Parts: sequence; C-alpha cells; structure tokens
Amino acid sequence: MGRDTKRLVTLQGGDDGQSSVLGVVLMMGFVAAAAVSVFVVGTATVAETRDTAQEQQVENTFKQFNKDVASVAYGRQKYRSMRFDIEDQTAAFRQEDTGNIKVVKDGTTIVDEDVGSLVYENKGETIAYQAGGVWRGTGEDSRMVSRPPVEYQNGSLTFPIPALDGDDQIHAGKLDINKRKTESPVNNVGYIEGELVTLYITSEHYMGWAEYFRTQTNDVAVSVNHSLSGDKGRVKVKLGQPVANGDFQDGVMATGGDEGDIWVDGDNTDDSLAATGEITGEEGEENVESNLYELDEAIQRKVNKADEVTENDSDDSIEAKDLGDEPEITESGTYYDDDGFVLDEDLEIDVSDGNVTLIVDGNITIDNGDLDVTGTSSGNVVRVYSTGNYSHKNGHVGPSFDDSAKHFQFYGTSGMLAVIEGGSTEFVGTIYAPRNEPVLDPSGDEGEPNPVAPTSSDHCNGWDMCISTGSSEFKGAIVGGPTYMGQATSVDYDSTLSNVKPTLELDEGVLPPPITFLKVSVHTVAVNNSGANSIQPAGGFGASASVIAPPTPTKTGFASTAGHSGALVAPTARSAPLQ
Repeated sequence: MGRDTKRLVTLQGGDDGQSSVLGVVLMMGFVAAAAVSVFVVGTATVAETRDTAQEQQVENTFKQFNKDVASVAYGRQKYRSMRFDIEDQTAAFRQEDTGNIKVVKDGTTIVDEDVGSLVYENKGETIAYQAGGVWRGTGEDSRMVSRPPVEYQNGSLTFPIPALDGDDQIHAGKLDINKRKTESPVNNVGYIEGELVTLYITSEHYMGWAEYFRTQTNDVAVSVNHSLSGDKGRVKVKLGQPVANGDFQDGVMATGGDEGDIWVDGDNTDDSLAATGEITGEEGEENVESNLYELDEAIQRKVNKADEVTENDSDDSIEAKDLGDEPEITESGTYYDDDGFVLDEDLEIDVSDGNVTLIVDGNITIDNGDLDVTGTSSGNVVRVYSTGNYSHKNGHVGPSFDDSAKHFQFYGTSGMLAVIEGGSTEFVGTIYAPRNEPVLDPSGDEGEPNPVAPTSSDHCNGWDMCISTGSSEFKGAIVGGPTYMGQATSVDYDSTLSNVKPTLELDEGVLPPPITFLKVSVHTVAVNNSGANSIQPAGGFGASASVIAPPTPTKTGFASTAGHSGALVAPTARSAPLQ
C-alpha cells in the first residue's frame, strides 16, 4: 500500500518537471508569434500609411490639373504647361468615353456633349477628372473631391463644360494645355423664365454628381437611374416651375404654331378670336405669337403626387374617388380619379364649402349626364386637371348659364382633344390646353379623324378642338389647339373672365427650384505631351497643338470622339514643379 502511494507521488513529481519545461517552450513560442504579429501588423500599417499618402498626392495632382485646365478653358490664358506628378509606377491609367452631358429646354436638346475622363486606378481605388470636377470611386460609391464648375444660384444656372481634345497617344512628360475654341452661350439660350430645363449626366461617377446637384438645388430636382450597364448611371436634374402664363381675353384662342387655325362654319359667334395660324369664316387676329407654356409637366406632377398620396395613404390632402359613380361632392378638397370616368348620370359639385379640385388621370366622357356646379355665390370654383381627352355629348357641364364661367375651369395637356356636340349640350366654363403644334394632322381632303368625336360625323376631322353639330352651346373661353365651330352651334365669350388668370395650384413642396437664366458654354481644350517630338505650343485662339507619339509611350488611348469630347492618359512621371 505504501509502495503504491510512493509511486503515485513520484509520478506526480515527474509531471511537474515536464510542465515547467513545456511552459518555457510555449512562452518562447508566444513571444516569437507576438513578434511576428507585431512585424506583420507594423508592415501593413506602414504600407497603408504609404498608400494613403500616395492617394493624397494623386488627389492633389488631379486638383492641380483641374485648375490648369480651368485657367485655360475659362480665362484669358490660352496656353499652359504642367507635369502630372504621379510617382507610383504601378498604377494603371485609362482613357475612354466615360460620360455624356445633355441639356434639354422644354423638350428641345440644346447640348449633347460626350465627355472623356483622365482616370487613375490602383488597388481598387479610382480617382478621375471629368467635366471640370475631380471624383473618387465609381458607381454608387463615387463621391466628389473637387466640385465641377456648374452652379445654380438665385434662379440662374451657369454650366461651362470643359471638353478635352488631343492626340491618339500620350506619353510620360510635361503636358501642354491649349485652348482651341469656346462656344458661349450654346444655341444663344439666355432668359428662360417659365420654361423647364432638364440636365442629364451619364457617368461612372454619377453618385458624386448627384450629391453635388442636391447641394445646389433640392432633393425634388434630382433623381438617379442606377440601371445602366457597368458602373455607369444617369443623374437627372429638373429645374424650372411650370407657369400658366395665358389669360382668357378671347372667346377662342387657337394655338399650334402655323397650323393653329380657327374655322367658323356659320354666323355663330360675335366674340373676339385669335389664332397662331389663320381664321376662316369670321374676323379675328391671325398669326399671333402666343408664347404660352404647355401644361403637360405640371399636370403630370399633380397626378404623380395624387398617386403617391392615395396609394400610400400618407395624408388626407387628396382623396381617391370614382367620379363616374359619385352623385355629389359637398366638401372642399382635392379628389383623384386614376383612370378617367364616363358620366351618364348626374354629379353635383357644391362649392359653398370651398374650392374643389379634380385630378383625373385619363379621359373624361360626358354622355347624357350633368355635371352641375352649385353654391357659386361663395365665389369658389371647380378646377379639373386631366391627362386625357374630353368628349361631351348631351348634358350640362358647369354652373348655370346666367352665372360666371369662371366657376368651372378645365386644364388639359398639349395632347388633349376636346369635342362638344349634340342637340342638348351645354358647357359653361373655360378650357385651357395650349400647345406648340397640333395633335391631329389637318392635311388631306378631310384631315386626320378625331377619335374623341362621339358620333360618326367627320366635322371634327383634323381639329383638336371641335364644337360641332346640333345646337351645342358654349359659354366661356377656349385656349387650345386648332378649333372648329360648326353650324347651329353657339360660342359666347363671358366677359367676367377678363380678369381671371389660369392657375396650376402646384404644391411648392413638390417642385424643383425655378430657373430664370441659363448659360451653357462648351470650351474645347487640347491636352498634349510636350518634348522633343511635340510641336511648339499654339499661340493663337483656336489653333491646335498635336504631338507625335514616342516609340514606346507609357500609356495609350487619347482617342478623340465626335463633338467636343476626348480625354487623356496620364503619364507616370516623377514629381516636378508646375511650369
């Protein structure tokens, strides 16, 4: 028994000796591992610090390049030279058509400019010069380093676009920067109050552009399309607030350019007529300059907001309603019908409580039903904003005939067609839907058929606005497209409209900023390599500088594109002072 105990003790004593040795070995291993870890971490930290410093140097070099190009593009200096101070010999530079800038004014493109980029890429990092700005990153991760020259302030938008041009190949060394030409202002655009301007920026650095424009305008003005191929996206910037700049001074005002005609078939009106085209069958003012703004954008914005409010039930400012099945509206407010309606029963709108606004996304058809406006002694009105057409056969629309037409106001888009006809048809109110060109083709023997006409009659063919057949009666004013007034119809101007102005009732909270002045200029700048193989810098305005590529250039790819476009591949030269 004692021997067993002693053995147990002996064995235990032997374990203690081995543990001491093992502890020493493990401790040495830990120390060695810690030393290696410190070395690795320290090496990584040094590398990261070096990379950060290098990227900062690259940013600063791009900023200086931006300043030098700007001084030549916008200033009096027509020539400048510099060295691109990039010390990293492993970084990749590329040049390609990386973007496009488009400026559209009221549907007309005034600038469509391809822009290239000078791009630095290294270890997943990207820094680029594009259109006067310096950007870091691509796609949704891009951000602005140095702001572009576009500026919006107090209703004025100034956008000088620097367009780089140059030779097919660029090699390391000093860069010559020459001004070639300036187009300013593009298309002689200047004062544009009341018009709508849209900018489109297509770029690999689109999120940087988007964030910059949000600081210049507001969130409503800027939208982003992320779905383009690769890292590219498109920024859309909308400026300007729609304005209904017309009036109701004439019984009929026909717009539509040179084809904005009026045809009076019979002695059915003694009211003032005006047309941007010609007037047949009655005296009036012909070939007038209307300068009226189309309402398409404004009405669509109202529809978009109504959709959002009613679908999300975000507030009670707009109520969804099927107006074709509604017998009466007695409370003031805004009501939205999302697919148009046919009225074959009676609808009474009582405005005693306040103004009533109807937003209709679609066509409105009055078919033997009445839309009566009552409670007009309050002075309140009904305003209808519709994206579709208006067809009216039999039935009464508006207040009573002895009341003012101002109490029912109908606003339509430039594509709206309106036909009023029938033996017992009455319309008391206004129609306001100006346009720059007709919807229907008036040419040919009969003109293009009008799809809105409720009968098979061809009287309305080729006419956007038509009061035809039967004893249809119209009291108020029409500002629309080419207009036909048939026999046995009555069109009477309501003189109480002389002081009434069209209104869009737009919520300022959903509008982009207004714009009054627009100045877009394009500055073409040639960027070439200097050196033994290059020509001397051009001294005169508009002269080009070119360079013959060396036998083994550092990089290639300064490919010119159509228009004022182009970019360069940066030389990987060591740091040198600005010349």
